[in-house]
Amino acid sequence: MYFLRDKKLAHDLHKGFVSEKQQMLYLLFTSLFTSLFFTVTFGTALFADAAPANIYNYISDGFYVLITGLTVLHTFKINQKGDDNEFIVRFICIGLPVTLKVTLLSLILGVIVAPIDLALAGINLNEIDAANFSTESGPATAIAIISMSLLALHFFTRSFKIASGQKGYGK
Repeated sequence: MYFLRDKKLAHDLHKGFVSEKQQMLYLLFTSLFTSLFFTVTFGTALFADAAPANIYNYISDGFYVLITGLTVLHTFKINQKGDDNEFIVRFICIGLPVTLKVTLLSLILGVIVAPIDLALAGINLNEIDAANFSTESGPATAIAIISMSLLALHFFTRSFKIASGQKGYGK
């Protein structure tokens, strides 16, 4: 596996030297690093001016990164049980509608959850100052993030069973 030698990897891909399992590992590591980079916890470490993370950030961020990795591994296994073809292509293609659906549902859920967390923290909606807005999560937000991660896993699972031709799916 090449971590910094993209040209060598490109040559090996061109020559057909990289197996689908190795390609899945590249997808797994890319997904994990990308999801880690976008978490509040890691972002706080990178950007000192961000609000400090709290226990709910750590829980939801950890779960998000874990589910991201499990989604890649789980769908790879599902694909193997089916026709075992074109895992990477399927993952990328299925990823777009799944990501869009989960993003839209997350936005809707966020409108509901944010006031709950603010109320739990004793903050009045009318007193929010944009300059002092915090990225700290509360329990409702953590539950929403975990729920949306599990929903994405469900959508990927269902779609991979259909795409790999498993019996009872796609009808």
